[in-house]
Amino acid sequence: MVVDGERLNRRIGELAVIGGNASGGVTRLAYSEADRQACLWIEEVMRAAGLEVHVDAAGNRVGRRAGREGGLPPIVMGSHIDSVAGGGRYDGPVGSLAAVEVAQSLGEQGVTTRHPLEVIIFQNEEYGHVGSRALAGDLSEADLRVVNGSGRTRSEGITFLGGDPSKLDSVRRHPGDVARFWRFTSSRERSSPRRASTSVSWTASPAFSAGRWRCKVGRITPGRRPWTGDRMRSWRPLALSRR
Repeated sequence: MVVDGERLNRRIGELAVIGGNASGGVTRLAYSEADRQACLWIEEVMRAAGLEVHVDAAGNRVGRRAGREGGLPPIVMGSHIDSVAGGGRYDGPVGSLAAVEVAQSLGEQGVTTRHPLEVIIFQNEEYGHVGSRALAGDLSEADLRVVNGSGRTRSEGITFLGGDPSKLDSVRRHPGDVARFWRFTSSRERSSPRRASTSVSWTASPAFSAGRWRCKVGRITPGRRPWTGDRMRSWRPLALSRR
C-alpha cells in the first residue's frame, strides 16, 4: 500500500504555521493558545481523513476507524503536536500526521482492518508525558498541580484543551484494551560531524495481517538535528511494505 507523501508533507507545513517562527521552527508550549489552536486544527484533519474524533477526559484527541470484526481491541497509532520553546516542526507532528495519513490511505484504498484503528494525539508530551500517562493511569493529584511553561497547571491545561481532569479514570487503558501500538521511530546515520541524516519510519506488528510493516517517511537534511526546524528531503510516495 502506498500513502500520499505530498499530502503528509503539506500538512506538516500547515501545522508548522501555528506557533511558527522565522527560523522554520515552532513554539507550541502545552496548554498555550498555539497548542489549543493546533489541537482544533488536527481535529479537522482527522475528520477529513475519515476518522470519528472525540476529546477524551485527559484532553487527548482520539480518532477512530471501525474494523471488520466487532468487539476486538484497537490498533493504536499516534504521537504529539506540542513542542518545546523554539522546537522543530517534525518531531511529534511527523508521527501524529503519519498516523492520520495511514488511516486515511487505508480508507481511500478500500482496506478495512480486522481490528479498529485509533489515532491518538497525546497532549503535553514534551513536559511530562501527561496525555500518555493518563492512559496508563499514572497521574496523581500532585502531578496535576504542576505548572507548565504556559502558566497553567496540568489540571487547568486539560480543561483548556477540552478535557475533564475529574474523569481521568475513564481514559485509562488496561491490559488487553489495546491490540498493538504503532510507534514512530527514527534512526540517525552520521558520516562526519557536519553531515548527518535521519530516516523516520513507522513499525508495527498489526493484527490485520501476519508480518511486520514499515512506512518509510523521508530523510532529514544533512548537518542539522531533526528536532530543530529542518527541511525534509528526498520525498517519494510513502510505501507501507510488509517485512
